[in-house]
Amino acid sequence: MGMQPAYLLLLLIPLSILLSYQLRQQAATKLVGRRLATPEYLTINKDGLQLSVMDPKQNKWFFLVIALILGIVGWLFVSFGWFAALVGLIQAYVVNILSDIFLVPKADSRRFLRQIFASMNRRHADYQRDGDKQRTMAMGYLREEFLKHYGQEITKP
Repeated sequence: MGMQPAYLLLLLIPLSILLSYQLRQQAATKLVGRRLATPEYLTINKDGLQLSVMDPKQNKWFFLVIALILGIVGWLFVSFGWFAALVGLIQAYVVNILSDIFLVPKADSRRFLRQIFASMNRRHADYQRDGDKQRTMAMGYLREEFLKHYGQEITKP
């Protein structure tokens, strides 16, 4: 007895929730990046300093989840036909929307702010450890700006 499509459809549920979380995480870094950027910089780059505040590992996880979802939908298509693949896509979409509404924290939540700040602290320490003075200074400046804007928010109990 081979794998049934139900197993693959069940696998899509946590992946869709994870994708929703990652998309919200990206929205949070964009929000923070725009807030930390100067008005002059925002005229050049509408995302502000999003790439500077975003954890570099975030993209790898995002693409892994996308690849897994597409792989499962492809497997459904090859093994069970176009209808099973369509059901998988619709299910992934609906679960993504529902988790976005009910499960995943909002982009401006303390959870994401603390996560971004912790990532910035780790990278600052890594740059310092590696002797990368320019990046250490840049991340130190970003951390100071972050604390100016969000200091009270992340230290609230």
